[in-house]
Amino acid sequence: MSRPKNHKLNHIMESLLELIDNIQPLGVGYHFKNNIKRALDRIVTLEQSDEGEDKSLHGTALKFRLLRQHGFDVSQDVFNQFKDHNGNFNARLSNDVKGLLSLHEAAYLAFERETLLDEAKEFSLLNLKHHVGRINDSNLADQVSHLLDLPLQRRMVRLETREYIDAYGKRDDANHVLLELAVVDFNMVQSKHQRELQDLTR
Repeated sequence: MSRPKNHKLNHIMESLLELIDNIQPLGVGYHFKNNIKRALDRIVTLEQSDEGEDKSLHGTALKFRLLRQHGFDVSQDVFNQFKDHNGNFNARLSNDVKGLLSLHEAAYLAFERETLLDEAKEFSLLNLKHHVGRINDSNLADQVSHLLDLPLQRRMVRLETREYIDAYGKRDDANHVLLELAVVDFNMVQSKHQRELQDLTR
């Protein structure tokens, strides 16, 4: 496949991964469980054929995290491409805030003795802290601040959903159909929980 086609395919794959990544914290992932599984299966197939090779830090880290979260076997070695000849993460990545954010979130899915991911966590944390207060994109700045306050893997899902819905609604790239579904679903779940609580307290 030609390089332009690879670039276009990578862009499509990254957009799909970002959609999946938004669906989950919006609290509606259970509605699309089978669709997400099929999409990730397709991405793995493309990756194995080298058609889905991704050279961006954000795309690689996001793909790594989502695949691991959904039980796929993916090696930490995918991040070796971002290291220099001394075995350190390339210094040029220090200004890629979106990539660093994704790398830091991915690093929390490390297994025991995966030292490369331990290095990734340390590298991304150091550089993200450096960028606090200097990020022009307000949405990205909020994501970084939130991550530093409470890493993704340590958050309580339903408590985070309302906050994520509010934050997602302020984004320029928000999918308003998805947003509306998330709001309706959240209200229905809250209403159900309230009825169950009332039944228990009678």
